[in-house]
Amino acid sequence: MSRAWSQRAEPQTVHTLPRTPYAELDAASLSRKLKAAAPQAAAELWERYSVRVRALIRRTLGACDEVDDLVQDVFVAAFKDVHRLRDDHALQGFVLGIATHVLRSALRQRGRRKMVELSEADHPTTSPNPEAQRALRRLQALLETLSPDLRLVFVLRHVEQLELTQVAEAMKWSLATTKRRLARARGLVFERAQRDALLCAFLAEGDEP
Repeated sequence: MSRAWSQRAEPQTVHTLPRTPYAELDAASLSRKLKAAAPQAAAELWERYSVRVRALIRRTLGACDEVDDLVQDVFVAAFKDVHRLRDDHALQGFVLGIATHVLRSALRQRGRRKMVELSEADHPTTSPNPEAQRALRRLQALLETLSPDLRLVFVLRHVEQLELTQVAEAMKWSLATTKRRLARARGLVFERAQRDALLCAFLAEGDEP
């Protein structure tokens, strides 16, 4: 799946953190401050990663009542367990790994698979093409049929645009397992898309160089 599909599903502005002093703070420095329980360290962690964590949860679960509580759960766990982080430079992966664990639990507890609908209200699009919007909604419905792990690995890689090594770290899998399950998720998406001419054309266009 190319970056073109990701840009359609999630405009680049969604990924941009607010311009605050915290956004420029070195992750390793912040990690050390958290471990030392330095004043304002918790606020800095929130400012640095809360936008991305919230977006990941919304993209996976949808705009549900659980989002705020789950975001809080992620940061409570991060503050509590940061002392376990061995590589201070890996703070982002540590936070996203906790978010992934929280999402897995939420998906399994809910017993249903619900993907966020990227409505114009939540995610403004640069393309008013109604056909593309219909195809995107059908793709999202298809993603609802994936298992929690396959959906998460797909979202982390193709929506969040994480590197494979970062996806593996977040999912706590080996790189080989990550590649295998991502291939499985992609395969299922494309296999099931074959039943829908509009969606098939949409995905084929997204895979063009």
